[in-house]
Amino acid sequence: MGDNNSHISARNLIKEDGWVNIVPMLVDVLKINIFIVDVDGGVVLPSNNKYGGKFLTDRALGLDLFLNSENIIESFEDCGKYFECVTLFSFHMYAIPLKQAGSNETVAYFIIGPVILNNRLPLEDYMAVAEEKNINFNILLSELNDLRMVSNMTIKLVLDLINETVKNNANLNIREKSETLPISINLYEDPLFDQRAIQTDKGSRILNSFLDTALKITDTECGSIMILDEEKKTLTIRAAKGIDEKIIRNARVRIGEGISGLAIKENSSFLIKDKPEDNRIRHLLKRPEIKQSLVMPLTYNNNIFGVLNLHTKKKDSDAVFNVDTLKSLSMLLSAAL
Repeated sequence: MGDNNSHISARNLIKEDGWVNIVPMLVDVLKINIFIVDVDGGVVLPSNNKYGGKFLTDRALGLDLFLNSENIIESFEDCGKYFECVTLFSFHMYAIPLKQAGSNETVAYFIIGPVILNNRLPLEDYMAVAEEKNINFNILLSELNDLRMVSNMTIKLVLDLINETVKNNANLNIREKSETLPISINLYEDPLFDQRAIQTDKGSRILNSFLDTALKITDTECGSIMILDEEKKTLTIRAAKGIDEKIIRNARVRIGEGISGLAIKENSSFLIKDKPEDNRIRHLLKRPEIKQSLVMPLTYNNNIFGVLNLHTKKKDSDAVFNVDTLKSLSMLLSAAL
């Protein structure tokens, strides 16, 4: 399918820009299927069978997007920054253009989905469509349970974050995440990371999108992102939700001071619930209204540039602080900046 030159161009771009490595990570972090096609609809980075991928690759499940048109992109409608497609069973899929660095020419498209938007259909509706389309309902039900359900806000945040990453990925060099912490901590030493990008309006927008996504993932209502200053000595708040404006304006934390400063100094995450056994932080807990919290360094290629703080004041909170997931998501953040 499609022109061979466009296919080769798209394949070379995703290889050079590291998407072969980052897309599987995004799939595992977001639990949403992602693949890449060239401008003619030819697959250059395949889908997998997780998180709804089988709906695209198994004819028995009935979507058949690759068979119903010569170009899968023709199934999508322009929605501004993104393109959207509503498939059989009311699944939603999204496309984000991938452009050549230094050019406005679209070389490929990220395809995100399928996902269930807001609510599942009643079971009898799935059953009726399956019967009409001669689809095995038991197979459909099995795959349906693997498909992520998201709100309008969540999918917008995910798409915004991926879109910012796509636009700023020309010089991205993804390194495999080490299983051990680095012996020494580097602050802003990596030439690929431009700290000044954080100070821009776009940087603020990306930080706020990341924070919103982190709050959604962890089911918490309060949080902030603190960024190191250019002297690499002091943390200030650059994005916040659910925090008093006076705290935001006056917060200044030096490396080694407070839990955030200690997280930077030791490159350690602190998950705090009830009375922590860690003597390093017990004396620093002075806000009894906070029931659970997470303080986690933000890094780019083992270079620390800030701290993520999340907390909840709910007594019966269902907060889930998956540090590995948030660390992987922070790689997406640093790539977008």
